[in-house]
Amino acid sequence: MASKRHRISRREFLAQAGTAVGVAGLGLAAGPARAAAPAVVKGSQDILMGIGTDVVIMDARIQQPSPAKSQINHILDPVIWPDNEGKPIGVLLTSWQASTNPPGWQFKVRPGLKFTNGEPVNAWTLKYYYDSILSDENKSWVHPDPRTRLRRIKEVRVEDDLTALLVTDPFYRALPIDTYQFPPVPAKYGAEKGKDFGVVPVGDGHYTFVEYRSKSHLHLEANPNYPGYWEGKAKNNSVTFRYLAENATRVAALEAGEVHIIDNVPPDAVERLKRNPNLDVLVSPTARLNGMTAHCNRPPFNNLNARLAAAHAIDRDGIVKKIMGGMTQVANQPFPPGTLGVAGETFKPYDYDPNKAKQYFKEAGLTNGSKIKVGGPVGRYINDRQVVAAVAGMLADVGFDPQIEQLEFGIYWPKVTAGEYDLFYVGWSTFGYDPVDFQQVYTGWSADNGGACHFVEQSKRVLELFQLANKTTSQQEAERTYKELSHLLWDNVPVIQMFYEPNIAGISKRLKGYTARRDTNIFLWETYLG
Repeated sequence: MASKRHRISRREFLAQAGTAVGVAGLGLAAGPARAAAPAVVKGSQDILMGIGTDVVIMDARIQQPSPAKSQINHILDPVIWPDNEGKPIGVLLTSWQASTNPPGWQFKVRPGLKFTNGEPVNAWTLKYYYDSILSDENKSWVHPDPRTRLRRIKEVRVEDDLTALLVTDPFYRALPIDTYQFPPVPAKYGAEKGKDFGVVPVGDGHYTFVEYRSKSHLHLEANPNYPGYWEGKAKNNSVTFRYLAENATRVAALEAGEVHIIDNVPPDAVERLKRNPNLDVLVSPTARLNGMTAHCNRPPFNNLNARLAAAHAIDRDGIVKKIMGGMTQVANQPFPPGTLGVAGETFKPYDYDPNKAKQYFKEAGLTNGSKIKVGGPVGRYINDRQVVAAVAGMLADVGFDPQIEQLEFGIYWPKVTAGEYDLFYVGWSTFGYDPVDFQQVYTGWSADNGGACHFVEQSKRVLELFQLANKTTSQQEAERTYKELSHLLWDNVPVIQMFYEPNIAGISKRLKGYTARRDTNIFLWETYLG
């Protein structure tokens, strides 16, 4: 259901922040009604997590939000995965090597692996999976993101049962990075089920699927036959993800002992949870940049001055201090620290300056009360409701008339990709610390889509730079190209980067082994109750 929220001015925001977005404002003191715990939980090593994002369907070809993919990765293993520092490690693969003739990548599959239905995991699995993503017959249900990321694959050649050659033309440097988020599915069962595979998935990972109820929970049981090649076997009997979109609901469930862990703890609640002798809070910096993305191919944000007006209207420091509890930093570069192309570079900050914003607003030819449709999710990011409301108030202060719509992420994201908002709140992240993870934001999910912000339609150079960086085998050459790209994006501000979202998890002290990761992914197979 859409949430139409009252806009607050910056003055109101700063005056009310201690209450409107504090414990009382979040409703934490009273605690709202909570969904009943699912009946499937039954043992002493059954982990329960309160999470803000419903998985909806357990197939990464369809489902794109990172929290949903984290849930899918409990059932299905990826071919390659980055460690907590961004270094790639083989999961289903033992090796991946660049090929020059023909250009592409040779993937070697780990021997002896099987899905839980007995199907082998082999080179034929990879061929089916990548072909299924790229087939035009499946275009109606495969999300544009995997189709875009993997579109450079021209052919998957099976050289032997454990060796697949992913042919690209020309050579594509970043292909292994682009495979991270898409764990292959069993070929025979996948072909039989098609778009319905994710309703009752069959996997090869740490857990097997048991039950899913929309807006309620996902229950998984440990796979007794998992070989343990990816960080060992599950240390618990089962995991249950309970879907609790609202901050207050998740916090109250943790305090009541209904769950062992929650994600996206609101900063206002951190000290309160720490004072509880049975609970703890884990905080980690992340590689996610949260900001307001503009639709750059239509008025008003096809005009650089309109984007500059919005950039200078937003008080990033105030948002970080008042809404994020000072637990993160203002973002003053287009990609997260450590990403190829930003190391050693200096970017001029977009300072909070309402007078400058009003001047740019006027130079864009806008008049007071210019309507813009502003979108935001509910429960996907820390205090996302409050961030969007505050930003809308600041934009109103300089002349815009924001029309706000905030929705649960599963409803919100399709509207983002359909281009329904002029300005929308989202966090863009990287797994491999490579700008290629951001490419679809600027260059599109398909030949007829200009990306989440349609900036490629304002600057063809952005596409040229991505192409130059990814056809080289030289990391140094790619870095030089990405430096130019970084400054192009920062100076033209198609995305108004605001801050790095911290990873804040609330946990029961009984829960052992959990790590709050920089990539924000959730790995519950490492956890157990002590």
